[in-house]
Amino acid sequence: MEVKEPFVVKNVQFSTTRLVDESEKFYQTISINEAITKAKTSNLDLVCFNEPEENKLALCKIIDFGKWKYNFEKSKKKIEKHQQHETKELWFSPTISSHDIEHKVKQAKKFIEEGHNVIINMQIKTSMNRHIAPVHEKTSEIMSICNEFSKEISRKQTDNRIYITLTKK
Repeated sequence: MEVKEPFVVKNVQFSTTRLVDESEKFYQTISINEAITKAKTSNLDLVCFNEPEENKLALCKIIDFGKWKYNFEKSKKKIEKHQQHETKELWFSPTISSHDIEHKVKQAKKFIEEGHNVIINMQIKTSMNRHIAPVHEKTSEIMSICNEFSKEISRKQTDNRIYITLTKK
């Protein structure tokens, strides 16, 4: 069954409808012309939410269609955003202790188990740019722990940061 979008009633093929007016009052059966007149006197739109079927009347509402459509799209985006997985970011320093690494890796594991992607962000201080080997050792230490429960999607290095994106295995 094809679901059609609501439409503003102008020229219709049906003569009666069910109606919910601007004050939420429900009319079981009302002529379409009377419904259009009520909408015009309220300076609102008569919007039909379904096509009439055999033994069923169409359902129309008197509303501001532009406002309704805006709110509908907004709520749709909110639902889509909620359904998408977020990306969580964890910041590490090259001088981080092993206990702190364990704690942050536990957080990363929890996020990944919840279905989120995790970005490991290692910030390299300017003074460490000349001696980058300890930074890579620390990154390798973190990744060796994370590889038990995740897989690496991407790795990017800029002048002062290393970004590693992890996802569920």
